[in-house]
Amino acid sequence: MAERNKSEDRLLKREVARLSRRSRALQRSLDKISLAAAQLRDDLGKYSALIESADDSIYLVDTQCRYLFMNKKHLLRMGIRGRELVGRKYGDFHSAEETSEFVQQVETVLRKGKSCQYEHQSVKDNGFFLRTLSPLKGTGGKIKAVSVISKNITALKNLEAELYALSLSDDLTGLYNRRGFLTLGDQQIKVAKRMKRSLLLIYADMNDMKKINDTYGHALGDAAIKAVAGIMKGTFRESDIVARIGGDEFAILITAFSDGREDAILKKLDDNMASYNLKKKHPFKLSISTGFFICGPATPCALDDMLVAADARMYAKKAVRPKSRR
Repeated sequence: MAERNKSEDRLLKREVARLSRRSRALQRSLDKISLAAAQLRDDLGKYSALIESADDSIYLVDTQCRYLFMNKKHLLRMGIRGRELVGRKYGDFHSAEETSEFVQQVETVLRKGKSCQYEHQSVKDNGFFLRTLSPLKGTGGKIKAVSVISKNITALKNLEAELYALSLSDDLTGLYNRRGFLTLGDQQIKVAKRMKRSLLLIYADMNDMKKINDTYGHALGDAAIKAVAGIMKGTFRESDIVARIGGDEFAILITAFSDGREDAILKKLDDNMASYNLKKKHPFKLSISTGFFICGPATPCALDDMLVAADARMYAKKAVRPKSRR
């Protein structure tokens, strides 16, 4: 009996020891889980702070383009509160055109399973944004949501537009330069052809420009060019393309022209030139020679050919040989 009791005691001690070891192992596991949870909370806090402090709009949508999350930056920009957001569709806050564009991009991410990037102009404030859409996958590898990072690039786009405008403008007069004239003129020819409208191209050359420079100096010569540019700005409409295409050469493309009005248009330019000379702002009179070419809706036209034809007519009127062109 005593021997049996001793055997049971040994079994009990071994079981207690085993349970003690398991308890210590379990405690170590719990400590590790607690540490990992604390680390996860810390990481989530940092991640949340990073998202909320970002200057970019960041948001999540599900595969049906329903909002799951928006950071504060985007909530502020959209003018909504967080509790109004979850479950609402993208189309609830955007135009039909914007929604169609966004849905197509989300579908591209879902189909290809990788990120895509595109530029978007907001109807809400006309701002420009570079959007990066990325898939978020669940444990089984299936895409559960799409994240969107929308970076405001309005300042960059405005700068690009300014630089482009500068590349098309003449520094001295503020008119279009030759490049600007050819670029915009080609576009207008396409529009006129589609709309079955006529175009009038006027070529103008300042008279006695060399004499003005030699007699009064290049500063007054520049002033004369600027004065002619100002007269042209006052003569033609904003929709017309007025350009300085050479030193003392100008070209004007009348974009909404009715056949038979060319003489009236040229007379208006001559009258405005005469009115300016009456003010006697310079020790010389300004004058120009002009030629024109009409591009009808039934006639294919190339802008370079129109310039050459109008130039030739101008020199025919002056009864001199045309300048050589390079």
